[in-house]
Amino acid sequence: MCIRDRHGAGRYAEGGEEELSTLVLVQNGRVFVRSEAALRVMALLDRPWNAMAVAAILPTPLRDLGYKLVAEYRYAVFGKAEDCRAPSESFRSRFIEYRQEEHSPFK
Repeated sequence: MCIRDRHGAGRYAEGGEEELSTLVLVQNGRVFVRSEAALRVMALLDRPWNAMAVAAILPTPLRDLGYKLVAEYRYAVFGKAEDCRAPSESFRSRFIEYRQEEHSPFK
């Protein structure tokens, strides 16, 4: 298994069989997709969003159906911007600068 896919998430990455088609979370060496990934991320958020994690009690096929419906109709419900939003200076200040050339294993 290549380094890029050491957790088995490569099938969802660019060039994989389900290329960039869903939400993927790698947590403690385990790969979670679709509704399971979304609910695990929601559980880490502050209130009221973390309360959505209670949906984990629903059967996975039912949760994934809901996930797919939201994915299909998200632009109709939330709208779609023509351009990507540029981060404000205060938003950018919350991140450590990442320079790919400094962290690349392919120097």
